[in-house]
Amino acid sequence: MALNWNAPENWAKWIRGCLKDPDNEIDLAPQALAMVTGQDARALHAIAACWDLALAGDEDGVNAGLAAAAALLDGMQEKCWPIARELLAQQGEWSDRAKIWPRVLARRAARALSWRGSVRDLATDLAALLTPEQLAELHRALVRARRDAITDMAELRGMDSADAVSSYGQVDEFGGDR
Repeated sequence: MALNWNAPENWAKWIRGCLKDPDNEIDLAPQALAMVTGQDARALHAIAACWDLALAGDEDGVNAGLAAAAALLDGMQEKCWPIARELLAQQGEWSDRAKIWPRVLARRAARALSWRGSVRDLATDLAALLTPEQLAELHRALVRARRDAITDMAELRGMDSADAVSSYGQVDEFGGDR
């Protein structure tokens, strides 16, 4: 049975591991954690559950866990976010922080920018946050989403695929209209 890192008796071991890790971004001394409010603590507990879902779930679980964690960051002080990042090591491996945390920040940035700013601003911000591989993955997902939207629209209007493509534009493999 896997160790339950959220159990209070295991926190000391996790904190010792964080202190030894050179990539640790937070000071885990008791006085440094005084910044964590009741709301921050509740959000951190919820984020720990998100990491469990994201690291142990299927593709839908991964996406749901990352989206939920990104949404929960809005309920925390930004100076407490590094603690949420460190919690990834509780549920998975230390290396998961470098793989998953940027994806969560990108989702949060996309959510925050979706209702303000232009598409160009969003693209600029995402380019600064994501690695080239993550940008390519995002691009492929957007192309798939656009194709799915065109197909769904065609089905709703009783059109066949050829009519939908001519009416709404065909998406090529690079995401542009043909």
